Amino acid sequence: MSEHDNSDFTDEGWEHQDFTRRMIIKTAFIGSTLAVVGGVIYPLVRYLMPESSSQGGKKESYSIDVGELHVGEARFFNFKHHPAVMVRKSEQEVVAMSAVCTHLGCIVKFREHDQ
Repeated sequence: MSEHDNSDFTDEGWEHQDFTRRMIIKTAFIGSTLAVVGGVIYPLVRYLMPESSSQGGKKESYSIDVGELHVGEARFFNFKHHPAVMVRKSEQEVVAMSAVCTHLGCIVKFREHDQ
């Protein structure tokens, strides 16, 4: 057999070619490389692209009768499909914040005696 003898290759297509170890390794390498690149690019695109709003750019708000909320009490509610908590710290101060823990992502509990 000469160096340029291509008698093993035919023009009949994939169905008649035998898979070699080199082809399998090359395909696995390309597939895993594409998966890694996609795993890096997807979060970047999600971070850089603004979240589409179903309300056409309107800001979402939540209202509560402050008279219902006594000093030291908390009220949990959903804001943009995420749990939030509103706390009345004093007669003049009401604070609202996310109720999702930044460490593990669980929902925090409000303990009135600890504030």
